[in-house]
Amino acid sequence: VQIGLSQQSMNRETLRIIERDNVFTNEQYIAFVNEIKQRKKNPGCELIIPLPGETKQTYFDGVKQLIDSSVSVGTFTLMMLQGAELGRAEAIKKHGMKGKWRIVPRDFGIYRGKKVFDVERICVANNTMPYEDYLDCRRFSLIIELFTNSMFFPLIKLIKEELNISHFEFIKAV
Repeated sequence: VQIGLSQQSMNRETLRIIERDNVFTNEQYIAFVNEIKQRKKNPGCELIIPLPGETKQTYFDGVKQLIDSSVSVGTFTLMMLQGAELGRAEAIKKHGMKGKWRIVPRDFGIYRGKKVFDVERICVANNTMPYEDYLDCRRFSLIIELFTNSMFFPLIKLIKEELNISHFEFIKAV
């Protein structure tokens, strides 16, 4: 069983900018994760990029803290939803957000003979994370997904316990 403990960001400044707060401080979160692991459960965390104030470095720092604490990390792209604060023109301008459109996964089909697609606007850059950094983070998140999969637990155990190598550093090297 995986226990999901989403954080959105591990960067306190990012959370301040978007007027959100995590239930726990980062230290409390890791202590809670350790309790979950003692109960033989797998902790998971979801992050969102590129949130305002988040940089490639702060994203990597947060991911390192999570992965080295044996948390499975999933990264999602920021959706610029109409009506939501980060979908409003003022916030888009203030944070220098750049958007692109994508088809919502599994939300398309042929209905009454017409092709129908559900699309959403996503953020792919802002004034603290340029597009190339966003792409680097998304590529890294794919590698994270692969190497935090339970099928790799024996390899992860070998890397951490026998070879004394940081799980994050191993994934980064890959």
